[in-house]
Amino acid sequence: MSKILILGPISEFGGRESMTRFLYQIFDDLYKVSIFSTTVVSDQSIAFEKVPAQNFTSIGKEITKRYPLISLTGYLVKKYHSRKPPHYFFLKNGLTRSLVDFDKIYRKIIIDITKDFDLLFYSGEICDKWISLLSAQTSSKKQLFIRVTGMVKVKQISKTLSKDIHFIVHSPENFDALRTQGFEKVTYIEQSTRLEQQLLNLPLQHKDPPVYGYVGRLSSEKGILELLEAAYQLKLPLKIAGDGPLIDQVKAFVSKYDQFEYKGNLDDDGLVQFYQETDVNIISSFHEGGPIVGVEMMAAGNLIISTKVGAMEKRLSNTKNQFFLEHQALKESLKNNVQKINELSSKEHTALKQELRNTYLENSSIASVRRAFLETIKNNS
Repeated sequence: MSKILILGPISEFGGRESMTRFLYQIFDDLYKVSIFSTTVVSDQSIAFEKVPAQNFTSIGKEITKRYPLISLTGYLVKKYHSRKPPHYFFLKNGLTRSLVDFDKIYRKIIIDITKDFDLLFYSGEICDKWISLLSAQTSSKKQLFIRVTGMVKVKQISKTLSKDIHFIVHSPENFDALRTQGFEKVTYIEQSTRLEQQLLNLPLQHKDPPVYGYVGRLSSEKGILELLEAAYQLKLPLKIAGDGPLIDQVKAFVSKYDQFEYKGNLDDDGLVQFYQETDVNIISSFHEGGPIVGVEMMAAGNLIISTKVGAMEKRLSNTKNQFFLEHQALKESLKNNVQKINELSSKEHTALKQELRNTYLENSSIASVRRAFLETIKNNS
């Protein structure tokens, strides 16, 4: 049985982490599968849910095993500052940063971890620093697949990357960017959601007036602060869910105005509940590979207002859900789209919800995405 390693900068939550768990479940039926995070992450990451402990590890845990003195400094820093995260979150500290070449250690561990696998399945951005290292490890006996997240920028593609790498993308722009650079092994596979059954079970009802929401990472590339400012000026009530580096700014902003409600960083049940409570969800990102919340919204039957980012324009191209934002005129385009949606009749609204769900089932269902991944692995390894 072939051995597959899913690896990349896996963190606590997000689209990459959801897809990592999804891929593990897909491959685990037919292969021996393990997960390795090239960044520090806790065992509570959603990527590791329902994954046996012996089947996942991270760079932090591996340094702890192999370098006891570095590990000791992590314990001391954690204890001194009374911090809650595991000690391996503090391995890079004031003492070790000046004495330890962490890049060299990372490189050594990554080479060692990957050597016993037949197939490496990397999930990350094209500019990630370890892709070139992994590319150099590939051979006729060790295949490298890269599932590209984020947006591919041609100038970020290393000229040392092997043309034998198999790329998997879920964005038309990323597909075109890689092909123009001479990479012929590029496959387009849509995203899906592990919450499929729960979302498909939600009733296709809507409230009057519709309830608007934002769910996703609270970070600058998502355009969340710009969205909040536009919604405030338009007096548009908005429910917000998620976490990220801008969490404090988002909380401070929404706490000042009654029109906003912050729902927190939601678990699976909370996320399904969020989609049930909202009728229209907004994607305000500046750049994306997907996003995965887009297919979740479609499965839930929620209308979508989105920038023409990542795969969203393609996903919605054959539907009547043509509510697109323009960052250069965010307030005005948001206002126009909200007005169009609020003017829909109950029958039109329900029909549009059903159309979005049907489109999800046709293009993004777990069954179809699972089949596409397994066929790609089988045909290219």
